[in-house]
Amino acid sequence: MLDELINYYKENLTVYSLVFKYMKLTYSLNTYLLIVLLSSGYLMIFTLPLLIIGIEVAKYFTIVFVVALFLSILIVANISRRAKVVLRKHYGIDVKKGIWRTADFDTMQTQMLITYLESKNVYSKEKLEKMIIFLEKEIQRSKTPSFLAPSIFIALFIPAWSQSIIFLFKGIKNDDINQVILLIAALMGVSFFIALAVGTYKKIIHMGQDFFMIESNIKKKFLLEIEDLILKLPDVEANMDVKSNVVLIRSRR
Repeated sequence: MLDELINYYKENLTVYSLVFKYMKLTYSLNTYLLIVLLSSGYLMIFTLPLLIIGIEVAKYFTIVFVVALFLSILIVANISRRAKVVLRKHYGIDVKKGIWRTADFDTMQTQMLITYLESKNVYSKEKLEKMIIFLEKEIQRSKTPSFLAPSIFIALFIPAWSQSIIFLFKGIKNDDINQVILLIAALMGVSFFIALAVGTYKKIIHMGQDFFMIESNIKKKFLLEIEDLILKLPDVEANMDVKSNVVLIRSRR
């Protein structure tokens, strides 16, 4: 039964199945570009110290990174525009400005899930709680170890990066303030990207998992949806009790 629910969620209620399946080529291209963007960014940072000894491979990674970044911005803007068209055409949700995913879309997605759970007679607090227990066990069993530790990467990279910075500053003349400012700006940009890459690499991985429909990620999203429903369920049940009491009082009159 649980597998049937998860499969229905996967095929009908995920963001991909509701929106992105109508733009498969664009979404696929954007996913691959984001992977290239992150990979080239990491490689660019890791190979920057090699510039000191005359190995210019970092320049090529920088070019790839900049091109991927530019294309990603264009494609993300196009995806947002096309997603709004999909919402208006298929679901009657008209988004004028801002991001395409609005509260109306989330409400529609939740209501579709509730309708399906009701049709399977599992939309109750007790059954949803049991479902959560089973899902947590399934997710725990399918969990794979993480092979990328950002803290270790930073710890190994910082010594080489620090020595490179020293050589860079030594190569600047004392009276050339413009080069100093330019170098500081470049270092700040690299530092910002390091923080951004380390903070968002899991998000990129999740996007890839969404695109390739990785089962464990689908289960995690389904689990979050069920947990959210349980939080809302008492209000729903309370409203139903109030309506029942009103009907009972009216019938007695």
